[in-house]
Amino acid sequence: MTTPRVIRLKELERVIQLVPFFRNPSVRLEQYATPSTLAARLLWLAETVYSDIYSRSVLDLGAGTGRLGIGAAYMGAHLSVLVEIDVEALSLAREAARRLGLSNVGFVLADARLPPFRPGSFDTVVENPPFGVHRRGADIEFLRSAALVGCTVYTIHKKTTLRYVVNRAREYGCSDIEVIYEDRICIPHLFQFHKKRVHCVDIVVLRLDCRGVCGER
Repeated sequence: MTTPRVIRLKELERVIQLVPFFRNPSVRLEQYATPSTLAARLLWLAETVYSDIYSRSVLDLGAGTGRLGIGAAYMGAHLSVLVEIDVEALSLAREAARRLGLSNVGFVLADARLPPFRPGSFDTVVENPPFGVHRRGADIEFLRSAALVGCTVYTIHKKTTLRYVVNRAREYGCSDIEVIYEDRICIPHLFQFHKKRVHCVDIVVLRLDCRGVCGER
């Protein structure tokens, strides 16, 4: 492939902002849109520091409306596959990719906890999993799937769960686990049970080397 063109962080953020939010977010699925600033910074670091996006096969696990996966496609992923269980969310992602003129995006309607792929199918997995607030352990279920199908994993978790997540990632065969940055997600009032107008959570973004399932690639 040709040499990747330089994409500025702000350009990437503006593109990701074009990917819509959920129309009818689900409490059970803990659906909220990944902030464009967070998605852009994760992808930008993944490419500019680690060369994990351009020309790579990328999986957006539990993609929602596809902010991470579509951002990866825009950055020149060979193929960016979005896996999502919500039909409406996947439809919004498909429409966003069409409007942006991206032909390197695939869409799979499936449960992220049971991804229909062989071990090591993707060079890179990106995910913003549910934090397990309404279904305890959901974050670890996503982590397990990501570690199985991806050689390198970028995943977002609550800072308070960092030690536990790292230990579980090691159990799944991942090594060289690195916190690439810390941030804060502020979730607006979406559901009736929300008591605050905005609820903020300290998060960490991890990069996991899970090449054990990939062999010599």
